[in-house]
Amino acid sequence: MRGVLTIIPVQGAVSSKELAAPVALKDLKDGIGGGYVEAVPSFKAYQGERCVAFCDEDGKRKQMPVNQRATLLWHAMRPEFIGRDVLVGPVVIITGDRELLEEL
Repeated sequence: MRGVLTIIPVQGAVSSKELAAPVALKDLKDGIGGGYVEAVPSFKAYQGERCVAFCDEDGKRKQMPVNQRATLLWHAMRPEFIGRDVLVGPVVIITGDRELLEEL
């Protein structure tokens, strides 16, 4: 089981860490800045690899700022959302082998 956990913050540098075990809920929560973890629908690829992306389920209610970088990546997969929806707050992206992604 191998993969990478990448955090795309609203501002600042993107960070990544290698994974050799299933992703802990704490790591997902820490990556999105706390709160309830929600899978981003149809966010299925990052840098050419299969992935699963997560954000704060209540991010819009909390008035978190728009995450332009993550939104652009998401819109590339779902152009019908352009102008209709955005991602807010930090976004966590998990890439990895089939075994790791199936654990999510």
